[in-house]
Amino acid sequence: MSIKGFSELYEEWKILKEQQMKPQLFRTTTNVTRETFNYVVNNPGCVASDIVKHISSKGMNPSSASAILTACIKQNMIKREDGHYYALQKEYTPLKYQSKNTKPKVKKEPPVVKTAPRLSAEYIVEHIGIAEAKVLYRELKEIFENV
Repeated sequence: MSIKGFSELYEEWKILKEQQMKPQLFRTTTNVTRETFNYVVNNPGCVASDIVKHISSKGMNPSSASAILTACIKQNMIKREDGHYYALQKEYTPLKYQSKNTKPKVKKEPPVVKTAPRLSAEYIVEHIGIAEAKVLYRELKEIFENV
């Protein structure tokens, strides 16, 4: 083996080694979204059961198909008319991530602090019962007797 051949082999080995050293964050095993979209593009007017059968035949999770169809409709990639699906674009584009919590945040109003009513003799007479009035009378009588 010549030096040139050895250096080429060494460079290939370095590249492979670097690829093995990088952490793999995720591994794509299937692309059920792309497969679902392409089925609708290739079969305009198809129904959900046809799509589910196709996804199942490819060994993918059939329950994902209905969720993907809904997401594609929300992102205007596919439309549904009378239970039939039609593609609105020719090429697949990855779905945009949408948070599960899509409700708009409601600003909480600060609590309203109620001020205590001005205590007047008139207010007290209007707002207390007979039993409370008797207790109040005794308390006031005791206070004024000691003055």
